[in-house]
Amino acid sequence: MPTLTPAQQHQIGHGDLLLDQMTRSYIREHLGYRFAIYADGTDALAVEHAVRGGALRAGRPCLNPL
Repeated sequence: MPTLTPAQQHQIGHGDLLLDQMTRSYIREHLGYRFAIYADGTDALAVEHAVRGGALRAGRPCLNPL
């Protein structure tokens, strides 16, 4: 939202431009993901907690950190 131009904000307000489409495009152009399979939920939750806490070189995630 902070990077939208006034014209884009106006178009979204009038339904001429869909924010969902812009969000989808941004995600596909700028973001990525990985997944891992664990034997059970306990192990998966432990890894999730560590990652959200900043255990990776990249640090804590911007979306949904602890």
